[in-house]
Amino acid sequence: MTHLPASGETADLPALLSMARRDPRRVGRLLAGQPHDVQVAVVCQIPPADRPKLLEELPEPERVIPALPEGELCFTLKAAGVHDSAWIVEYANDEQVTACVDLDAWSDFDLDSEKLHRWFRCFVEAGDEAVLRIVEALDAEVCIWWLQDRLVVVQRLVPETEFEPPSGAKTLDGTFFLVAKRDGDDLATPLRLLTLLYESRHDLYERLLLGVLFEVPAENTEWALRWRSGRLADLGFPPREETLGLYAPLRPGEMENAAAFSPRTEAWRLPVWTPPLPEARPDAPEIFKVAAELSDEDRRAFLFSLLALANGVAVADRLPLGDPESVPGAMEKGANTASRGMVEIARRRNCPPREVLATTPLPFLFLVGHALDRSESAK
Repeated sequence: MTHLPASGETADLPALLSMARRDPRRVGRLLAGQPHDVQVAVVCQIPPADRPKLLEELPEPERVIPALPEGELCFTLKAAGVHDSAWIVEYANDEQVTACVDLDAWSDFDLDSEKLHRWFRCFVEAGDEAVLRIVEALDAEVCIWWLQDRLVVVQRLVPETEFEPPSGAKTLDGTFFLVAKRDGDDLATPLRLLTLLYESRHDLYERLLLGVLFEVPAENTEWALRWRSGRLADLGFPPREETLGLYAPLRPGEMENAAAFSPRTEAWRLPVWTPPLPEARPDAPEIFKVAAELSDEDRRAFLFSLLALANGVAVADRLPLGDPESVPGAMEKGANTASRGMVEIARRRNCPPREVLATTPLPFLFLVGHALDRSESAK
């Protein structure tokens, strides 16, 4: 029988993980006396769809939720349904909420209207205090873009003159009149947000409505994309133009020269739970079997290099960064392709694969492996 921790004991993590899906209520009670980092570890290592039930059973979800990596929170909210996740968003911090929009509300280089609206509806449902905090944390360009997509604003410039507001328009102050941009659109969400701003942050209320009136959506998208790209880079996702080099054709003789490629082996703040290095199973890619022979320090450096490669592949392949399958799928592709490159270079240099892995950056191994795949597919 597997030992389960009582309050104050060290957690038996494998036992908790195996039980979490079957009995989240019991696991919540067992975690009550555990440190919050143990609670975070359990939440992050069960499927995203099962996390909301477990979070509900924790004694202090308001302390665990802000400690979740940004990407893991996004995966959790999407698996639960963004429209049903307001109670979780209420406890999320500014960086987490901004990352959710960065990861999920974009399609390539443009904001996605329906996804962004789902997030704003969730923010409003999270409560007055939460939505005010969230709107202040988000880029103003994103908020203005969303409002421009949902409504038309007509401004009454001179209060004393006669003025005929548009049919069906609503107003909070007699100056700005709001009309749904499309027939059948519900203005409840933007109106609730604007009402809260009008009552407590009038400066931001006017800033957003004047932005709707006078700012160009395409320019706001461009500026929002710049801010988003910088934040994603901080989380390990490079700009797409930098990742396309992973698929560049090899020049003659380049396979013997890896000096132009710089591996990223230092640790950085990850937006997802740090996975353990996959065990060297018989069916695992050769690169994992070789990495298992490295020292602990070198294995950790390899893991961060592999994560950086996976992020680059995800961006280059235009995978939806807000989906929990994207980075693991990119990591599997990166490991398999880099493994082929490692084996080929070891054959050409007549040296052990371990020596290749220790001296050759993973992006170059991936580049070689992709060249081999492309050469075989062309036959």
